[in-house]
Formats: sequence, structure tokens, C-alpha cells
Amino acid sequence: SFERVKRVERVVDPEGRETDIGIGFIATLPPERQVPRVQLSAQFVAPGAYVAGYGYARNQWHEFNNERGEPEISMNMVPRFHRGTVQEHHPQGRGISKWAHYVHNAETGGGISGGPLFDMTNNRVCGVNSTGYDDVEFSTAVDLRAALDWPIPFAKERTLRDLAAEGFVDLK
Repeated sequence: SFERVKRVERVVDPEGRETDIGIGFIATLPPERQVPRVQLSAQFVAPGAYVAGYGYARNQWHEFNNERGEPEISMNMVPRFHRGTVQEHHPQGRGISKWAHYVHNAETGGGISGGPLFDMTNNRVCGVNSTGYDDVEFSTAVDLRAALDWPIPFAKERTLRDLAAEGFVDLK
């Protein structure tokens, strides 16, 4: 169902570090305004699989003067899908990422961190984009299976797996 975000908080991983994953408390809209929810996937995505990141990469800042002559900034926010393939999977983490993650070549620079990485073979979210660089041809996404058991502070420390068992999240 299509829902409204009431509150957004950052997730804290099991070691107490804040991650670049934001989760919001959602309120269900009336039946006439609902659309299907995106499904989360607990399946492994093999190297070579087609994926797509979704978010606000390459948005443009605009500076202008308001009627008082003071400078203001606005941003052109257009979400897009950015397609690529999984290059590698690191089940034990690697480098600065201590969690299981995918390395992929879908563009993520400048605004996609924290957004979903879709496995295009089943149209489900398989990861959360975590790093992307403008001058490098790869990005990383935390393997969603690693994030399923992280406690969510505003959900009374329940996890995505708990929320799926309660019917709040679609997990396949």
C-alpha cells in the first residue's frame, strides 16, 4: 500500500554505528489511494545479475537571490533508476564496509546513498546503497540480508525481519 512517512530516523547497526539507512514510520492511506508495496528480498544476488539503484543521483543545486537580494539555494530533486550489474559480493565485508555488501556499477554518486538497490530479476530490494563516488565506476550496497536483523530504534528495537513477521514489511 502507498503510505506516508511520519518520522524518519537513522538506523544504528549492531555495533552502535549510525548507518546511511533511513527508515520512516508509515501510516496507511485509504484503500482508494493504495498501490503495491515494494518487496524486500532475502535471496543472494550473484555477480553478473542486473540491478538498479533508485534515488537522486546527480541532482543540481541552483543559487538565486530572493526578493530581498539574499542568496538562497534550491535543488532539482528528480528521482531516477540507475541500472548496472553486480560485480562482486563480499559476505564478510571488506575495506570500510564491515557488513556483507554488493559491489555494483549502477551510478550512485551524489544522492543515492541510503536508497534501495533492486534485483531486476525479481523486482525486489536486495540492498541499500551505501557508497558511491563521482569519479569511480563502482558503488557498494549493504546486502539487505545483513540489515534484516539490525534493531530499529523507533520501532521499539524490532528488526525488519520482526516487522515482516508482523505483516508490516513484505519479505520474500
